[in-house]
Amino acid sequence: MSVTTEVFVTVEGGEQVLSRRPRTRRPIRASYDAAQTTNENTVHWSNADYLSADAGATAAIRRVIRSRARYEVANNTFARGLVQRVANDVIGTGPRLQMLTDDYDANARIEQEFRWWAEEVRLAAKLRTMRMSRATDGEVFALLRTNPKLSTPIKLDVQLIEDLNHTQ
Repeated sequence: MSVTTEVFVTVEGGEQVLSRRPRTRRPIRASYDAAQTTNENTVHWSNADYLSADAGATAAIRRVIRSRARYEVANNTFARGLVQRVANDVIGTGPRLQMLTDDYDANARIEQEFRWWAEEVRLAAKLRTMRMSRATDGEVFALLRTNPKLSTPIKLDVQLIEDLNHTQ
């Protein structure tokens, strides 16, 4: 046990009086409920193991978790709303470019070209889809490729990729 002193201010007849009272600290006696094994929680903890997150996530387990996550997002409005909310909060209306060179006219032209390009390739929508896929599937793939069909001077496009090994 440790003994400390505390200062208390009391008002007596309009005057402040400082007094010191000893306070005794007692050791805390506590335990973790999760560390207890009882008749009630034995079944609950029966599948717990000592594997790390990486060791426990075999390809077969990841496939099951991915398919269940996709099922929940497709069929559960709360899960779908949560995934959409995260994507909307993270991506919003999409990225904006801010140039900070000394040439203000060039900055404005480059920023405008970026806005036109982002609208043309639907960058914000693709980024939201990628964020939703990351939340649901745990991964997302995209390919930066040249697209000569774009009407902007920038011919770079973002192509979303679905891993064919995971669709089975």
